[in-house]
Amino acid sequence: MKRIKEYYVTIILIAAVIIINIAAFALYISNINRDIQKQTEEHLVDIMEEASTSVELKVEETIHELEMTAYYISMSDNYLEETTYANIVKMTRKAGFEKFDIISADGTGLEENGSKDYSEKKFFSKVMNGSVSILDISDSEGNTKGVRFSVPIRNEADEIEGVYLVECDLDSFTELLNLDSVNSKGKAFIIKSDGTVLSRKTDSSIRNVSDILDNETNVKTLKNYMKSKKAGVVGFANGKDSKRYICYSKTNFNSWEIIMVVSSSGVEANISDVTDNFVFLGVIIGVMLIVLIAYFIYTLVSVKSKSAINLQRYYMVSKYTEDIIFDYSCVKDTLYSNENWKKLFGYELPKESVKEKMEEYVAEQDRAFYREKIAEAKKSKDGLVQFKCSILDQDKNAVPCICKIFAVKDNMGKVIKIVGVIEKAL
Repeated sequence: MKRIKEYYVTIILIAAVIIINIAAFALYISNINRDIQKQTEEHLVDIMEEASTSVELKVEETIHELEMTAYYISMSDNYLEETTYANIVKMTRKAGFEKFDIISADGTGLEENGSKDYSEKKFFSKVMNGSVSILDISDSEGNTKGVRFSVPIRNEADEIEGVYLVECDLDSFTELLNLDSVNSKGKAFIIKSDGTVLSRKTDSSIRNVSDILDNETNVKTLKNYMKSKKAGVVGFANGKDSKRYICYSKTNFNSWEIIMVVSSSGVEANISDVTDNFVFLGVIIGVMLIVLIAYFIYTLVSVKSKSAINLQRYYMVSKYTEDIIFDYSCVKDTLYSNENWKKLFGYELPKESVKEKMEEYVAEQDRAFYREKIAEAKKSKDGLVQFKCSILDQDKNAVPCICKIFAVKDNMGKVIKIVGVIEKAL
């Protein structure tokens, strides 16, 4: 009887160990899946923020090209002269547009285009007041058919003497913004505030955001998310194999937004792999319990030993390093610095909204020099600058320091981050 009880106790203990291990693994896998999900969404947000920046830079580049053409027009004695007119056509097409018009100060366009009267158009008065206009244009039935850019024509006295207007269809607009390069895993679109799609080359059947989503409820959900923050990700599931991510990001012009549709099969591959591994591990646990227990004991001991070694190494580095290390994100306007800043100067730096504050920590006599060096780092080819300046401590005393900064740029040459090391000058 005693052996039977012991036998049952052993069975119960083994069963308990099995259940505990399965539960532990289930929780572990669940946490991993949640972390992967979070990382996936953060990665997609980063992609959309980069896409938004890329589109804005392309628009700015396009406007600059149009302004150069407008300047060429202003310098021409007769822009209808054959050679001059041919050059304007060439420059217009190079900028990515098929049609153009040159509007005089009274609102009259070229006779070649039917002498259209633009004087009562809102965009005309806006441009004549010195602004740039970017508008979508519609056909007689109200369907969006293209996009119009308008820039002022200025003479040598910087007086506005007309408007240079260009137009392109939606396919050309899509090509102009190079949306196909946003991400290989999804389709990107430019949409208006009312949901109208302005870029259709990737899928000509999609004319409204409602064509992307399956029902009006999803459209309403997406619009509510888009109102809440500048960039984000929304997942929609409409069946076992139809889950998609809708990523969105606002632009700085016309209340237009970028959205990207990504299939879950592309971005959730890691999650699927983890789930499959969990099933396999569950079978192994049931068949080879003793081996698994021994393995995980060994793993825990090994991880603990490695963690202790890494912790000791980190402690030694922190103890003997007096340099201040900092990392400033130009995109998010956030700042990270190690504890050595507080050790040297007696106070902590703000972590957010620091763009307009950093100069306050530099001694007044060095601020102009500091601004000069920061600008030098941003403009320099390698982005690396070393200089000496004084930084204020908590008592407003100037502490001479050597600053080594590096401006990190994206593939468009835009500075996205500034990192560096500060050490007290001897």
